[in-house]
Amino acid sequence: MSTSIMSAVEHGYALIAALKELRTSLDVRRDQLRVDAAYGIDMRNKDEVDPKAAIEIVQLEGEAAIDAVIKGLTSVALEPEQHVKETLRVPGAVGLPCDLLEVVAQTNEMRKGMRQAMESLGGEMERRKAWRNILRAEGPISGKQALRLTQVLVNPTRLSFFWATGSSVKRYQVAALRAELIQQLPDPTDTSTPYDVSGVPPKSVEMTLKTGLNLLARLPMDEYVAIQRPVRPHIRARVDFMDLAGSPALLKSVLAPVPFVYDVATPPPSIKPLGDYEGLAERDFQFSHAKLDPEPYFGPLNVHRYLKKAAEQNE
Repeated sequence: MSTSIMSAVEHGYALIAALKELRTSLDVRRDQLRVDAAYGIDMRNKDEVDPKAAIEIVQLEGEAAIDAVIKGLTSVALEPEQHVKETLRVPGAVGLPCDLLEVVAQTNEMRKGMRQAMESLGGEMERRKAWRNILRAEGPISGKQALRLTQVLVNPTRLSFFWATGSSVKRYQVAALRAELIQQLPDPTDTSTPYDVSGVPPKSVEMTLKTGLNLLARLPMDEYVAIQRPVRPHIRARVDFMDLAGSPALLKSVLAPVPFVYDVATPPPSIKPLGDYEGLAERDFQFSHAKLDPEPYFGPLNVHRYLKKAAEQNE
């Protein structure tokens, strides 16, 4: 194991240990927590993300709310029913004792350190090796849950939760996309195209990558394409607060997959609750990126050509 991978794994072990300790502290002092809002959201049980599907939320109360808040702030483990591509989401707002706020801030710094350690690795294959080594010791975990930060607020006066929708689009030159995908192959030194896939397991990542690379080789290397991935509607909030000078201030759109935390001595903020997500109409999603061909060039990797280029090839 390389030194850089060992460093990332050590960051992971330290973070998980710190979060376990925080979870114990929160549970022991649960009567000192003030849950001002907590929302439960079911997790999907399949690969596909359907951005048009409705999502029902449950407003949690009492001990169920405290349990959910503690889990949302500290859990990196995959639940038995949780899909590996899904993350536990427990939006809400909770007042914590000042010393526990400091511990949350410390774990945030550890999450940042772990992200930096992962990003410093040479490529996707090394990152997978690092996560696999953490998995061996800790069991199934969610990388996204491990790396996401908890928002620590100061003097919040109003929280307005809402759903944000759309899709993730990243533009590439074909040559650059091919180079990035090749780095994800089991043998990234194998750059010969077309790849022979006769002996590759049909549903493997290697099959997907090599099939996609073979198709991309048919396009001009200087053509631009885009990877467009549907994004499951995510939760954000508008945060009104009083700054250190005592003046009103605003954060318009803050990610809120886990509870906001603040000093329990702060008066409870006014809260506009998170409602059910009603889903998107078909046309709203279909035309969200009109310059892209709505039909993917290679569906398993969500690769789309731009309409002008696709039309030129069909002439």
